[in-house]
Amino acid sequence: MEKKIIISTASDIEQIAHEIGLFKMEKRIIKVHMNQFSETENRQLEQEIVKRYATGGQQLDNKIGLFTLAAYVVLMVTGVIPVLKLGFINSVLLYILFTIVLLLGIRLYRLWHAKRSLRQLARGLQVAPAF
Repeated sequence: MEKKIIISTASDIEQIAHEIGLFKMEKRIIKVHMNQFSETENRQLEQEIVKRYATGGQQLDNKIGLFTLAAYVVLMVTGVIPVLKLGFINSVLLYILFTIVLLLGIRLYRLWHAKRSLRQLARGLQVAPAF
């Protein structure tokens, strides 16, 4: 069951940013109800928060697999990864390790970016004249 969150202050946005984690990220229904904004502005802010929150939890695209394969083949062709010295089995194992490290790196970047952008949004709302 998805948890519903009603955002009424900038600190609520900070709390959402804090809850984003590498291995845990709940699906949430986010609603914004800030008294100082109109209904249209609340809806726009809600869409912005949802977009930034979703950045951290996006599933990896199918294109990532093709990218890792292409990058690995380029490394093999250029001789950075000596396939003949390693052998076929070790090359496959190295490819698997390469893919896992790359996917983890992408995931960490997305989490960092989502947290940072939500915190910037919250800070922007705190210094807004309406607050």
